Amino acid sequence: IPREFMPHGSFTMPPTSSSRRGGRRGRRRALLIIDMSVEQVGNLTYNKRRVISTIASLASSSSTTTTTAFDMIIDSHLWIGPGDVTSLTKLYPDVGRMDTPGARLIPELEQATTACRSRDVTSTFVPKYNYSSFVDTPLADLLRHHGIEDVYLTGINTDYCIFATALDAFYARFNVMVVEDGVSSVGGRIGHEQGLDMIRKFGCADIVTAREVLDELLLVEK
Repeated sequence: IPREFMPHGSFTMPPTSSSRRGGRRGRRRALLIIDMSVEQVGNLTYNKRRVISTIASLASSSSTTTTTAFDMIIDSHLWIGPGDVTSLTKLYPDVGRMDTPGARLIPELEQATTACRSRDVTSTFVPKYNYSSFVDTPLADLLRHHGIEDVYLTGINTDYCIFATALDAFYARFNVMVVEDGVSSVGGRIGHEQGLDMIRKFGCADIVTAREVLDELLLVEK
């Protein structure tokens, strides 16, 4: 993986495991955390605490259960360097600027993801430049390199980046799940529900709850 896509902060990239632990009947799963940066979460009001708690619970489940919930945990948020021109720089010129305090992952999720270090879980950061985490990034190749088949989306915004990322993950032939209680929108309830409606309309992802994900894990463990 190129140096510019290596993890920052608390994220580390352990060697790829050849085992096929956990997952739905041995399928390898990734938790994708989208745009949960300090500045973007700061603009969120609708279900803010619930979303943070849900994502933290899912991330930490990979360090507290006998069988890990996820084989990969990926933080993907705007991280735009000086001189970079993307589809979003004209729309949001001051958001997601590399190495600024506001562009970093919120502390609550930094803490949750560090708990995975003691387990065989790949935890990394993929910079994001557009609405979709897949556009102009190595995300698809990274997932395939680690044998990931199922991708679970969390974060913000349901009606923009979650929808765009779900659609691109679908195009890339991954099995996509959007965790309903782990996503939200700065557009409030209306924006959130519009995003879920678009996902349903396009059929690009299954909409699940965190409880359903974790209950499924417990069934696999049994």
